[in-house]
Amino acid sequence: MLEKEMFFPLKTYLEKQGFTVQAEIEHADIVAMKNDEILIVEMKTAFSTKLIVQGIKRQSFSDYTYLAIPKPNKKNLSSLAFQEKKTIVKHLGLGLLLVDTSEVLPVLDAVPFQVRSNKRRKRHLQNEFLLRKTASNEGGVNKTKIVTAYRELACLLADYLKEGPKTTKDMKTHFQETKVLSILQHNFYGWFERVSKGVYQLSGKGKQALLDYQHVIQIIHEGENHNEKEHT
Repeated sequence: MLEKEMFFPLKTYLEKQGFTVQAEIEHADIVAMKNDEILIVEMKTAFSTKLIVQGIKRQSFSDYTYLAIPKPNKKNLSSLAFQEKKTIVKHLGLGLLLVDTSEVLPVLDAVPFQVRSNKRRKRHLQNEFLLRKTASNEGGVNKTKIVTAYRELACLLADYLKEGPKTTKDMKTHFQETKVLSILQHNFYGWFERVSKGVYQLSGKGKQALLDYQHVIQIIHEGENHNEKEHT
């Protein structure tokens, strides 16, 4: 079982417990939130030292941290090596989840992490979680561009510019978002071109981005239309 195949069973498992789930935030495979409570799940295809170390690192900015691996066969599950690693994980306050196709089996419950809590990083992770408008990332997928809240806003800017150049004043009024000017000026992705003072248009890369992220833009617009209907 690959890491990406573990993501959806874990997502479903957490959602059934009342969590909202996002993938790939601040290098964490899965981030789940319920009220102000943050839970992180790190996935690996093997119960390795590397996975345990990743879990330890995530504890500094999460309330509960879990490790998830594919469910081992009976022989490995009862092996001394597995039991020793389980003892270490329990001692560290990490949780352990076994994933078997569509089923998630909890083995160890995580305990709240108390020492060396990184409040600044936790707040940054929380803000990124709340700012995201889509859930298009999948946990455990490597070499894939992560759709951050920053990229989502850049996608909306590109969509707004698809009909032609616009002024920064128009864009700030339309989006009511203070980061718009920064995204245009820094042009991190190379999607925008300055036509004249305060006027921008799409670059060739920007036009390609409209095709690459069409699904993201569609999801955001559908969410906005849904929210408008709820408030009318």
